[in-house]
Amino acid sequence: FDVAAEGATTPTTDEVYLSLGTAFGSATIGQFDGFMANVSDATIDMFEGRGQDVTNANTNANQLSYVTPNFSGFSFGVQSTNDGATGKDHSDEMAYMGMFSGAGLTVAVAYVDDKVNDLDNTFIGGAYDFGDFSINGGWEDTTDNRDVWTIGGTMTAGNNTLLAGYQDAEDDYGMYTIEGQHAFSKRTKIYANYQLVDADSASVNGTVDSDVLGVGLRHDF
Repeated sequence: FDVAAEGATTPTTDEVYLSLGTAFGSATIGQFDGFMANVSDATIDMFEGRGQDVTNANTNANQLSYVTPNFSGFSFGVQSTNDGATGKDHSDEMAYMGMFSGAGLTVAVAYVDDKVNDLDNTFIGGAYDFGDFSINGGWEDTTDNRDVWTIGGTMTAGNNTLLAGYQDAEDDYGMYTIEGQHAFSKRTKIYANYQLVDADSASVNGTVDSDVLGVGLRHDF
């Protein structure tokens, strides 16, 4: 569950869905992350939401998606979103995804067509894992036709991992993120994260300068 807004006491539902996987692919229906979030997770979102990401990593209700089986590392998907209005027989948003993963290389592309607001959104990203070192990068054409460029990398030594990334959003901001992690086991780790946002003087989204330091612990059950 998520909290609806700062200071609110009413929790809101994040993801609730039903997924069926077969030899012919997988189908999912309900409220869940869209393809933009999926391709970001596979490429540039190494901070797990604590740093660089795509601008349209939304969780939408009334979604239906289909993803093909893996064909020698390649997979493709189509997704439809409807606002649930009574009597509506068409999609409000269509999304498409293609991904390749193999031999340490991941390349992904996603496209979202917002039919209600007549907007579209494109992302192309990639990552390469050398073993103890990895690099990633991406480009996004946002719904208001701005370029967002991202680059990052990780380095692991024993149980310790250092992550660093930079994201530049045209006419909006430059964001620097660095994080250190220490793993106690395969399921438990602690981290410290620092993020600096250098906003453009005439930011189109009203972004302001900020710097944030965070620490946390993650345990996967």
